[in-house]
Amino acid sequence: EATTAPEAAPAEATTAPEAAPAADHAEPADG
Repeated sequence: EATTAPEAAPAEATTAPEAAPAADHAEPADG
């Protein structure tokens, strides 16, 4: 179980960063 959790955690962390930058760029565009 410990091995499966760590693998899932990194995957989520990588997806969040990608979505965050996109939102940041979209906000400035609107402003």
